[in-house]
Amino acid sequence: MLTVAATALAAAAVTAQAAHPFYEDLLRRGTEDFNRRDYEKAVRRLRIACFGLLEEPQLLTEGLTRLALAQAGANDRAGFAATFQRIAELEERFAAYSGGTLSGESRAAFEAMAVRLLPPATLAASPVFSRLVPAPAEILSQWPPAKRRKELEKRVHQEPDDIRWRLALAELELGEGRVGAAWAQADAALTLAPGNVQARRLRGRVLAAQGKWAAAAQELAAVGVDTDPEAAKMLLLALIRLERWEEAERLAASLPASLAARDEVRALAAAAAARRQP
Repeated sequence: MLTVAATALAAAAVTAQAAHPFYEDLLRRGTEDFNRRDYEKAVRRLRIACFGLLEEPQLLTEGLTRLALAQAGANDRAGFAATFQRIAELEERFAAYSGGTLSGESRAAFEAMAVRLLPPATLAASPVFSRLVPAPAEILSQWPPAKRRKELEKRVHQEPDDIRWRLALAELELGEGRVGAAWAQADAALTLAPGNVQARRLRGRVLAAQGKWAAAAQELAAVGVDTDPEAAKMLLLALIRLERWEEAERLAASLPASLAARDEVRALAAAAAARRQP
């Protein structure tokens, strides 16, 4: 049996005004069943409780998260996967997971189970859950430079549907100047997980490496750079090459301090402020 959160779930934050008392009571009792580790009973009650929360996306997401944890406890992997998809859909439509009131403890337990039970491509397909997939640079750091290509190519061959290896191989190819191969791996990753932010950032960086500044700026601006230093540098450079000075200055001003302090980013920001090409 799978091991779920070591600590008990907090009482559900549902009021009688938000849900019918019958479903509110089922949510409460299902949570109690979970805390007693009676996972199969918890699944039955929580599934019915969620039916009564269909008009309340955030509360429904909280109920579904509890249901997913109960399904994990009952060793129902297929049930967990199906419930995860419902949560991802609610997040896409209403930002109900990222903007919900779910406790940090429950959120951490659910995400740990998602990493354990779901394919990386499933996580990577959702913007809010893609952060659970290790960054390419983090994967590359597992091996010494001399072994990275061999290890990654072996894993891509053995697990062609695992997006992690393709993203890391794309990063390696780009770092070695093989832009065509980098594009191919990033594109394959996007086929596995359409819209994946890491893959789109890699494609944007490839476009920049090819001197396709307008396309690079469009791709990188569409997904944002977050705390990705290479994506930030390439977007800033693309905007400067296009002489879109105001956009470049706004980007430089908006970067997190950890990125803005990097020497290459500081130099580009100064070039944008001076309206000159670096």
